[in-house]
Amino acid sequence: MAWLASFATDRGGRFTEHEKSRNRMLCALRQDAVLGSLLLSALHSHRDLQKTLQMVLLVPQHVTLHDVDVSAELVQTHLVLMERGVHGQPRGIVSINGLRGTLQPDDSINIHCKLPSNSLAETMRQGNLLPVASHDLPQLQSQILVLRRAQLEPSAELPLSAPLPLLVISDPLFVPGCGWKVSEALQLCTHRFATCTLASLRVADLPQLLHEYQILARAWQDKHLPDYFPPSARQQ
Repeated sequence: MAWLASFATDRGGRFTEHEKSRNRMLCALRQDAVLGSLLLSALHSHRDLQKTLQMVLLVPQHVTLHDVDVSAELVQTHLVLMERGVHGQPRGIVSINGLRGTLQPDDSINIHCKLPSNSLAETMRQGNLLPVASHDLPQLQSQILVLRRAQLEPSAELPLSAPLPLLVISDPLFVPGCGWKVSEALQLCTHRFATCTLASLRVADLPQLLHEYQILARAWQDKHLPDYFPPSARQQ
């Protein structure tokens, strides 16, 4: 796995400094005015919640982003509010576009579901981010791990009001239908529903059917309608 090689070769913080200076997501946030404004706006609009929750940017390590377009969707999925829990206890997280998960005591991250906008607002207002259900969304790698903890300092390009906590993670978070790692996601599709009749479809099959449809639909859209969603629409 790519994260293991990077993790094992870090000496004296060189891996962390390399990520902070070269990581494609962090570079895009500093260099792209639209993405930078998106980050600053999210920090400002959620400032009242940060008394009980901590805003954290999950940063997929650089080597996993070489074929990924750093879009507003990608940034929104990885900018999360995290519970200020006790060390050694699970802490709930929710991204600003509704991806809900848990940071486990062993520094692994589980992703559970994508919240609709009305549920997202209520979840953030209550501040209780730990999920009731234990079901997980399938990820492209067997585990998403936190590799390093760091901070993004304010700069002329990105005038943050305070340093932003960063968690460098082993791979990008994934949700069926997202716009990155689509070719890898296609490998998750079993196509076992291709010959399935409506009468034989079980209720328990519906989540996997929906996941596979979302992946296949995104792959078809990217191939045949690459400009279907304008940049402004992707930021909503």
